[in-house]
Amino acid sequence: MGSYVRKKWLRTFPNSPFLSLAVLTFFAGLAGCRDSSLTHRTEVQAQVSQAGVLDLGRVWRVEEGYYDEPHWVGVWTRRGKTNVFDATWKHCWMNETTQDVVEVKFAKDGQIVVFREGVKQYYRGSYSGQNPNKLRGRADWYGPDLVWTAEIEF
Repeated sequence: MGSYVRKKWLRTFPNSPFLSLAVLTFFAGLAGCRDSSLTHRTEVQAQVSQAGVLDLGRVWRVEEGYYDEPHWVGVWTRRGKTNVFDATWKHCWMNETTQDVVEVKFAKDGQIVVFREGVKQYYRGSYSGQNPNKLRGRADWYGPDLVWTAEIEF
């Protein structure tokens, strides 16, 4: 898509949520992002139900910190088929670990909200229909440059 066409398209649909997803998907394909094959996208897309509800999987691999430098790396393990996870984090350079319980309160239509019991606050994030197993967001107690990411394992 040429620069002129892209700018004209952006002016035509300036506030469309679909636009954001379409543009991100387009550029991800151009950048050669991993897992961008049609087959993989089709398989992963099947993990979001017809109602748009996210499949929570069994294990989440979580990173929390700056965009390019996580400070905490965690594993959240799901309790059966519930929306409750036992979470453990390890600090990346200090010899420190912590444990808590997190509960998915909402996971539908590209948005996710997770409550962390120990701090009594929320993680808020998003996922795309093309990669619903990759989550990204912020937490209520984070500073301005901090993010969390997670990859869901099924």
